[in-house]
Amino acid sequence: CLPRLTANNAMEGASLRLEEGTPGDEESKASKKQRKDEQRRRTRARQAFLLIFLVAILVVSKLAAPAPASKQVPGDASRHGALQHEEGRGAPAWHSQRPSNWTSSSGGRPKVTDAAGAFSRWVDAGSFAAASGGGEREGSAAAHGPAEAALDAKCYGEDGAEYDGAGVAMWGKDNIQPDSAACCASCRTHSAAHPGRSGCAVWVFCASAAGCGGPKRGECWGKTRSQSLLPVVRSRGQGWVSGALLSDAEAAEVAAARAAGEAERAARRTRPTNPRVFLDVSISGGAASRMEFVLYATEAPRAAENFRAMCTGEKGGKLTFSGMRFYRIIDQFIDQAGVNGVGSIWGSSFDDDPGGLALRHDRAGLLSAANSGPDSNSGHFSVVVSPAPHLDGSYTIFGEVVAGHDTMMAINKLSAKESATGTAVVAAAGCLAACEPRPSVGPRCARRTAEESVVQGRKMHKCAE
Repeated sequence: CLPRLTANNAMEGASLRLEEGTPGDEESKASKKQRKDEQRRRTRARQAFLLIFLVAILVVSKLAAPAPASKQVPGDASRHGALQHEEGRGAPAWHSQRPSNWTSSSGGRPKVTDAAGAFSRWVDAGSFAAASGGGEREGSAAAHGPAEAALDAKCYGEDGAEYDGAGVAMWGKDNIQPDSAACCASCRTHSAAHPGRSGCAVWVFCASAAGCGGPKRGECWGKTRSQSLLPVVRSRGQGWVSGALLSDAEAAEVAAARAAGEAERAARRTRPTNPRVFLDVSISGGAASRMEFVLYATEAPRAAENFRAMCTGEKGGKLTFSGMRFYRIIDQFIDQAGVNGVGSIWGSSFDDDPGGLALRHDRAGLLSAANSGPDSNSGHFSVVVSPAPHLDGSYTIFGEVVAGHDTMMAINKLSAKESATGTAVVAAAGCLAACEPRPSVGPRCARRTAEESVVQGRKMHKCAE
């Protein structure tokens, strides 16, 4: 295009000069000036088009250039490759997604508690000194480049925890290590070689001699860092040892955040106004064992009151959990139950509780209202048996298991193929404390804010009750 446009422009220039130098031109001076101005305008328009065309080529070439990034995680590659494995995509009702499975038993490690008090530096056969690259460097991370900053990070680890990350930086089957210290060292080496968000920031080591479900003993997974500095714990006590590359200052920040979070959870759990209820569950016809729950009456008054009243059966008829069964059990995800043929104690479905929607599915044992969309809660619920962050903002959390976690997991084992014919039926249900009815709680939000808000990614008009 460039030579052709340049040649055309040159020809036009020559024509103008020829016209200007031709004697005997009978056109008026005004007509000549008009034609000359028009030709100049066209020339400038062509030149502008050429400039825009060249700039567009440069922009497109920049956008097409490959950018360094961590491996995208295939949905079913492995336990750590599937950060959010979905089951029943597109299903209109209930909890339709699940994370990958948990894994095996705890693998203890001798440890030395660090000054921050949040994590432990793991001391294995290779020793922590080997994990930290033969000794700590002097000076702060800020004084070095990205590679040196990665090597300055300490190996802060946590036994019996499985951490999540934004993506996979190192695949465990290709990175077998003898112990957790060596796993952390490999993460640090990878981080130094891949500065930025594509480098390893979180490591997960399979410490169980029996393996960790699919992954085998010694597999060391490296993950890239998520948005938050605070590591996301997917599960606990399942044979994994996890850690994050953190400076002492970062570890102290994480410790403070964790302490604040636990204090908030403890305050919510121990409110004297929270009803305490129970379900006695018979598994495959055996003797009933009990699960006890506290209900978050402050954060989720509607869901809590409906659950409390259905435990006591005070409304009569089918409005009772006694005799119901857990009809949907998904391995290491949920135990789901509910009474078919009824809506709620108010007759129809009831609205979401914004306070419950704001809570996170970040640990096992939480009670989560099942629904088929916004403001469609009923007498159906799930007991979440592992962290499920992909449910946040869509399902109201309204309580938690405070006793009988073994019963919760025994129900969940019915999802295994060898136990596919087993059943979990509620033999009895009732209330133990703070059992008085709350007639002021109704199925609908009486007053909503005029402005639209976002609760964990979901637009809604918050209740202003």
